[in-house]
Amino acid sequence: MNCAIHTQTPAAAFCRTCGKALCENCKRDVMGAIYCEPCIAVRLQGTGVTPVAVVQGTPSPGVAAWLGMIPGVGAMYNGQFIKAFIHVVIFAVLIVAADHSGPAEPLFGLLICFFWFYMIFEAYKTAKARQFGLPAPDPLGLDRMFGIHEEQPPLASTAFHG
Repeated sequence: MNCAIHTQTPAAAFCRTCGKALCENCKRDVMGAIYCEPCIAVRLQGTGVTPVAVVQGTPSPGVAAWLGMIPGVGAMYNGQFIKAFIHVVIFAVLIVAADHSGPAEPLFGLLICFFWFYMIFEAYKTAKARQFGLPAPDPLGLDRMFGIHEEQPPLASTAFHG
């Protein structure tokens, strides 16, 4: 994963407040805790409001959730084409297994239901993470299992809201 500010530099740490990936030049160590400059500025001002960097042109979490109801489409909307293919394959395997499982059919039915809700949740959370320039979540470890590594979206056009 690369730094949220310097997109060509590998990240060395994450901001404790906002979770943004930071390189050695961007990270600020304050008594053992790592922060980015905007979060330190907010703490010094004493406003108590954490700045949130919103990346323009990212997928909408609501649309991603709706499209996540169709196997693989939510991940495709988020630009995760390999993950979309994996979602479709897993969903198809679960359906075939449920059809040919005999007495274990109710178990596979529950797994299909769980995985369907997971795809919706994962599409929403990924779009939300991209909106804030954070790394995509990987709750079931599919990215790690299949070696999917994504580049951090650039934060070139950000607006700070407080």
